[in-house]
Amino acid sequence: MKSKQHNDNAGLMQLPLARRGFLSWCAAAAAPLLAGQATVSLTGCVLGGSDAATRPFADLTVLDAPSSLSISVQSRKVQWVPGRDPAAANAWVYLVSGSTAASGNGVLPNHLGPIINVRRDSNCQVTWANALSVSTTRPDTLALPPINSPDSADVCGNVTVQSDVALVTHLHGARVQGDSDGWPLTPLGYEGNPYGFPSSLSYSYPNHQRSAMLWYHDHAMDHTGRHVHAGLAGVYFIRDAADDALLNLVGGISQELPVVIQDRIQKDTGVDYAAGMPTVDPLARPEFLGTSIFVNGHPAGTISLARRTWRLRLLNASNARTYALALCNPAAIAAQSGQVWHSQCLRIVGADGGLLGRSVALGATDVIVLAPGQRRDVLIDLTALPAGVTDLRLVNLNLLATLAVDESTPEAIYTTFVDSVLPPTQASYTATDANVYAALNQPLTDVMRCTVADLAPVDAAAIASVRSPSVSAVDTLLANAAADDDFAWNGSRLTTLPNVNFGPNRLVVLMSNTEGKATNEAVSTISGWGDVQIFEMGGTGSDWSLPFDIDLAGSINPSAGGPSTTKGYSLARRSFFASETNADITTAKQYPTLHAPTIQCRGGTYERWYVTNLGNIQPQVANGNLPDMHPFHIHLVSFVVNRRWELDANGVYQPATALADDFDLVGRQDTVLVPSNQMVELLVYIPPGYTGKYAYHCHLLEHEDMCMMSHFEVLPAA
Repeated sequence: MKSKQHNDNAGLMQLPLARRGFLSWCAAAAAPLLAGQATVSLTGCVLGGSDAATRPFADLTVLDAPSSLSISVQSRKVQWVPGRDPAAANAWVYLVSGSTAASGNGVLPNHLGPIINVRRDSNCQVTWANALSVSTTRPDTLALPPINSPDSADVCGNVTVQSDVALVTHLHGARVQGDSDGWPLTPLGYEGNPYGFPSSLSYSYPNHQRSAMLWYHDHAMDHTGRHVHAGLAGVYFIRDAADDALLNLVGGISQELPVVIQDRIQKDTGVDYAAGMPTVDPLARPEFLGTSIFVNGHPAGTISLARRTWRLRLLNASNARTYALALCNPAAIAAQSGQVWHSQCLRIVGADGGLLGRSVALGATDVIVLAPGQRRDVLIDLTALPAGVTDLRLVNLNLLATLAVDESTPEAIYTTFVDSVLPPTQASYTATDANVYAALNQPLTDVMRCTVADLAPVDAAAIASVRSPSVSAVDTLLANAAADDDFAWNGSRLTTLPNVNFGPNRLVVLMSNTEGKATNEAVSTISGWGDVQIFEMGGTGSDWSLPFDIDLAGSINPSAGGPSTTKGYSLARRSFFASETNADITTAKQYPTLHAPTIQCRGGTYERWYVTNLGNIQPQVANGNLPDMHPFHIHLVSFVVNRRWELDANGVYQPATALADDFDLVGRQDTVLVPSNQMVELLVYIPPGYTGKYAYHCHLLEHEDMCMMSHFEVLPAA
């Protein structure tokens, strides 16, 4: 027997719960929990295995249908390293007010904030509070996170990096008013801070959007990376009738598993942030990359799953690491015979913005590419496995850069699929793939090990109708829900609603400074080059040239852009603040003046955003796959990837295919992976009823902190 804690207004009760009864209890308990606020701690959830083996899928706190919450950021002791309790605080965590540690010695089982379940169109008011203290060694700054966190390096060119003085929580993927979005310049300060920042703020989340997996994380000015790495992240599910119907197809909410993936470096009783940042030449790769994979706040582990269909809710909450996920059978590798790869058991049914218009099936050797900030809703049908397969590994094959590391070269981050992913050549065992099999011994491969358990005859009969939903049943459900928000579904793609207006086209240039700072090869008239750049282009001009013609004049219903002869553009904006040389907040006692918005959108309109990832050579040509991949995230909105182009060595944009697992045209996204030398055309919908300032940025968190962030303003509908 295991005990489960149920936290309600009446206090704490111990509810004994047998292991065998847990899954059925989840389904039965779901309905009454939706009636009001409740806290369910999943400590003891073993899902058919031992406590140690399934820990990444236990120790999770779930809040169902709260109308109001109070959550504070605290410095606490967390068991990052299995079996080793820290002597002092080693993490920052989101804790529900009144929460206590699960163990008598004050150690929390993991760092993840509570999983919050809400119903569509049901308002949730969350009061976020900062319970952290001022630094004892750095005047007027926040205490450093207890993860061996170095002071930030100034790698923003002339731009002043603001000191770490406050926190702010952003609900990633949410439609909210600007004052509830987590604007980095209106943060939560520590008690008694000299900047006038409050220590708590209430945000209103109306949840007027389709069901989706959202997540909340810190968004502090210039310090998001280390705050999230310290533990400040959590999952937020919006549920609606379509979500309920999908869960019913697989047998209920007990068949759903959140899988929050992060990379870490374990040291003693905590994790080490500084160890993942190169020290020999930080500019060679100034992003955090860890040496082990964590899932749901724990080192990746094992889970026992019945041979039926499960729903995996994948989130890449890593600072900078992109994953390429695939299913393999380790027994076939050991035997050097049989089918090794089984990704044909995976079917993608949802993305950042909720359910797809149609499901996307994977082939046996395919992978799911997941960049930081992205989410994927995946059905894993274990009934499609051969009867003799009883063990699976969900592995990461984004390994080429990992395998290339030597003493003088830090690991590179993702650039393109071909230069980053190590895919198998065929499903069955072959000596040709010996390098792939050997790479699976790397510590950065395992996301989940799964023991496949056959159903008892009586259980198999009881769930026969839901154990393996048909593709037609899934796609019918998705098609019926595809046009319920923002976009129309024509049977093959998402497109605009009828009788709508387009706002102006936009052009955003993402860059990694791969060719030096303001050399004669680059645009010498632009000063203050940093390691990464985000440029917002205006109309015709001579600041920047691209072999692509985009109408940026601001007219209503402009035509779509496309490859052309070289065209010059003016630089409208290249910094978040109005001046690159403003004083630090600790000197001025306030943040610098914000740059006036050069992108202003009207609610209820569509826009085409052209986002290109390039080096800084002019005239523009592809010079190898030098620029980093950038996951581009826009707050407030959902978008559809309409088209992609790739710059070739002759300086011409050629049509590009989507990623192997991608679903351009059929999925709503809020974060898009833009590989090196690619341009994407995003069909962006600006939802009506929301106004204010909203950020957009690269979701490699160290890039965001190194000034790769801008903002737009949403105005009322005309």
